[in-house]
Amino acid sequence: MLQATSCEHRLRAVVIAYLLLHTAGVAVAAAAREQTRAVGRPCSARSRHTPNHGTILADAAGRRRLLVSQVPGAGAAAAPTAQAAAASVAQAVVSQVARHFAQLGMPQPAADTRAAYSQLTTRPLVQPAPSPPVRRPAPLLGGSLATRPAPPPSPLPPIASPSPAPADNPTSVSSVLSIATVPAPPRLRTRISPVLPLDLQFPPTALPEPPVPLVDITGSGACLAQSSVAQQGASGDGKRDDTAALRAADARPGLPVLYFPPGTYRVASNLTLTKAVVMGANTRFLLDQGVTLRLVRQPRRPPAWGDAMFTGPGRVLFASTGLDVYPSWWKSWDTPDGDALQAAIDSCSAVWCRLVQSRVVSLTGGGVSLHPRVRYFSTASGNIRGNGGNGQGLTLLPGIYTQPLSFSGLYDFTQWGLRLMPGVRGANIQAGFVSRNYQGLLLSAGEGGAAQRNVTFSHISVMQGNQYSVVFSSTTSATSVFDGVTVRVNFDVLGGMGHPNDPGAAVYFQGGTPVLRNTQMVLQAIDPAQSSTGSRYAGVATQPGLLPVRNFVYRAELWIGGFTPPGPGFITGSFSDSFFSIFVTAPNWAASLLALSPAGTNNFINCGLVASAAAYLPLASRFDDLAAFNGGSAMGEQGFYVEYQLSTAWQPGEARTFYAFSPYAQGMTPRSQPYCVPFRTQNPGLVCRNISRAPAATSGARSYQVAIWLENLSTRPIPAGYLHIFGIQLTP
Repeated sequence: MLQATSCEHRLRAVVIAYLLLHTAGVAVAAAAREQTRAVGRPCSARSRHTPNHGTILADAAGRRRLLVSQVPGAGAAAAPTAQAAAASVAQAVVSQVARHFAQLGMPQPAADTRAAYSQLTTRPLVQPAPSPPVRRPAPLLGGSLATRPAPPPSPLPPIASPSPAPADNPTSVSSVLSIATVPAPPRLRTRISPVLPLDLQFPPTALPEPPVPLVDITGSGACLAQSSVAQQGASGDGKRDDTAALRAADARPGLPVLYFPPGTYRVASNLTLTKAVVMGANTRFLLDQGVTLRLVRQPRRPPAWGDAMFTGPGRVLFASTGLDVYPSWWKSWDTPDGDALQAAIDSCSAVWCRLVQSRVVSLTGGGVSLHPRVRYFSTASGNIRGNGGNGQGLTLLPGIYTQPLSFSGLYDFTQWGLRLMPGVRGANIQAGFVSRNYQGLLLSAGEGGAAQRNVTFSHISVMQGNQYSVVFSSTTSATSVFDGVTVRVNFDVLGGMGHPNDPGAAVYFQGGTPVLRNTQMVLQAIDPAQSSTGSRYAGVATQPGLLPVRNFVYRAELWIGGFTPPGPGFITGSFSDSFFSIFVTAPNWAASLLALSPAGTNNFINCGLVASAAAYLPLASRFDDLAAFNGGSAMGEQGFYVEYQLSTAWQPGEARTFYAFSPYAQGMTPRSQPYCVPFRTQNPGLVCRNISRAPAATSGARSYQVAIWLENLSTRPIPAGYLHIFGIQLTP
């Protein structure tokens, strides 16, 4: 057997021998397959090959077996040929093993080992009758993968034993080369299960469905070479007119697709293709002036930026609903990004399409107009950027929008990032960020039927650095209607930083006084950072001289900060019959936040306090020490941050009770579910066991007391002087 000078060398020798034999088995199988099968060859060449001389099967033990069968044309010579091939491979294995042993400074394999390898070439084997391979069902999503059991590892591959010849054909002799290897993993075929393992909803709603696999278009067993338009006379040289040849190829029966070999296919007259177009790189249409190319089926062309599918002054129209369209199909290196994006949008003017933007589009000229037949979806890197030109971004034209619109980002436009023209209805819009624009969102309404109705910005993550984040622009007073318009924004920060000396606002009304019905702005947090940027950015404002805006609803649900004198107030301008619900941090609250015009009347302002993440209130350690918490003043927020510095060591298993002072204690019940928000790095071992109304809090000021019970569940004492910081939420 194999000899080695140490345990490590023996192990390395076993591994090397095993891997070499595995390589040999794979090599023999691949060589036989290549010589005897025509799978994967071009259709034109497949018919010139002789029938299969061999096949690869897996036996019950999981080993791959190369079966060289006797077929017409092969005769009895097939067995000696395979025997000679096996002998050559086995001899190469023996030589390579010996060479590796020499490199390791190890003794050469013993003679009996070399003889064992030689048996691979000399032992006559007879082929059993092959059985058809068993088709294994593909696993469903969430299920387990059925795999064959792997044979136990062995330093030397077992030698296949002789098998008796079939009784019905004693003269049919074949050679079987059996090489034990690690079993090949099953081919993974992913299918979408009709029943998901979890009942989940995946926002946002504008996510597109996965593309259809190519096999569903070509059909089972179809070959692209058989569907080549070159067989119908298309030249693809970019000079000759290929219109007639393409029309003939599309009309020819039996072709599931139209395959275009690399080239440029000139179309000089109108053309409609009813079959799916399949193209690779460096392949395109060249459309003459005034020519329209209509495509009925989903094209299959990689969206490569700079490698356009459609060139020339002609236009493209899609004639079936729900097709995927990529701006990259129109983008050559000499084509402006905006022109490519606009051409993609215009191709869906007859039916609705799903436009997929997967990279940054830089608008260097004018803006881009979007119509209601486009379902817009952009990936994380699919932003739209202003880069000179007239400073205009994306414009939604009038119409009823039935498909969601999802934008990754709109930024750096000197006029507007996204404009909605009068007459836009039913739009559902999402955006990752709208930043560094003079006007982020410009909503316009006109007279009569040119109203904006049922428009929802369902989610905008960040609006940063805009001079005016959301603008309601009316062409006339008392006739411009906004009906059912909702704008939801998570964060509006650093407003007005681009032009700190000019007025700005998160919400601004300009032009005429509009008619508002069910129109609201919902904001999570706003911070213009007036102290650091010096901006004159307001929260809500109206154009000077404008008549009072009525029926506007503004809600800032979490936090308003960053408004400091001498900056403008948060609510500035003329409003009547409007509702404002705002929360501010205690240090930022001042009467100057409200600068309403005396012309407005009957406004309702709900102002509450919210804790600042930069302020920590020391907890009281005794029930009767009210002054220890917030100077004896009740905290008017539902949630706030607290701290406590240990005066003595906190032992393992020890529980301590602390006290806070809040009017929300009066309504606390077990069903209100108050809880702590611990900072793990600042509270080692501490667990908040319970928050409840203090038992002795019955009347007067003490009825505001909140008891917080903490316990050290670690195995070590927490030393004196340690500062604990965490949050408390008293009500949902």
